[in-house]
Amino acid sequence: MEQQPVNITPQMLAPFYKRLLTLIADLIIIVIIFMILVELCNHAADVYGYQFLKIGKLEMGVDNPRVSMLSFLVSVTYYGMFESYLQRTPGKYLAGTKVMRFDGGKPTEWNILIRSLIRQIPLEAISFIGPLPVGLHDSLSKTLVVDIYKYEREQQKQQYKNTNSASGI
Repeated sequence: MEQQPVNITPQMLAPFYKRLLTLIADLIIIVIIFMILVELCNHAADVYGYQFLKIGKLEMGVDNPRVSMLSFLVSVTYYGMFESYLQRTPGKYLAGTKVMRFDGGKPTEWNILIRSLIRQIPLEAISFIGPLPVGLHDSLSKTLVVDIYKYEREQQKQQYKNTNSASGI
């Protein structure tokens, strides 16, 4: 029997420390992917003559539009693919969290695209200042990050209550 979605309550939200753990883990993976792609692009440019792929050396403080574009594409693709298909990035698996719509359902690809694009806004992390661990990329995409164990526990309670009320107990 398929589990029914449960409306998200503040108690189910992933706490700030889990959101931070997720961010750090995902950023490490994104940086590794980015560095591999930079090397592959530079290699293809040097060996095969595909100069349009040339990224160049990565230097701090140097404004390189190709670096910015590749960074943007890697981040949006990483979050978009993992959250669209699994509702979880590797960082979310590590922290035991999951992205959901406000009503407890699975986010649409549109919800995830909005989340992924809004994450690219400089200083978007400041939007987490407040009583609840909800950022701009959560609220504008109508999604939340829940502690998966708390969510599933509530889902089981709801199913138990529905089963007992249907059987007349």
